Amino acid sequence: RFPEGSRFVEVGTYLGRSLCSLGEVVERSGKRITVIGIDTCRGSGPEGWRGKDYHDGAVQQGGGTFAGALHKNVLDCGLGDKIQLIISDSVAASQLFSDASLDWVHLDARHDYASVKADIEAWLPKIKPGGWLSGGDYNEEKWPEVMKAVQDLLPRAELWSNQQWRWIVE
Repeated sequence: RFPEGSRFVEVGTYLGRSLCSLGEVVERSGKRITVIGIDTCRGSGPEGWRGKDYHDGAVQQGGGTFAGALHKNVLDCGLGDKIQLIISDSVAASQLFSDASLDWVHLDARHDYASVKADIEAWLPKIKPGGWLSGGDYNEEKWPEVMKAVQDLLPRAELWSNQQWRWIVE
């Protein structure tokens, strides 16, 4: 669907599983598409309906960051030369990109209302017309604040894949 020369950003990569999957799909397409992963690599702290800290083990194992583990996983999946990593806060990282310069941004960082809202507001202007802004954990029971932020800011966002939302930029 996306043309040669497209640029994809995944915000909130954790240890890189979905980032490597995206990189593999891009590689198989034969197209020259840039894949960029962005994460603070410091975890999100307790969140969601369980109040669970999903990243704490990796953060502790890495001495306060899982950046090394993320980088190693990208190298181990054979895409070290194809995937670029930016260790940064989402909103700060968005400032590295010009408006209307990206084809697809997928948000899966912090899951509280204020953070999802800030991510949408920061990244939406960066997407070209016809490009996608999407996100994960679109589940009212487990992640109600994600759903509320998306519905408040992008009321016509559509369900896309399993527990994913998508907005096509006009």
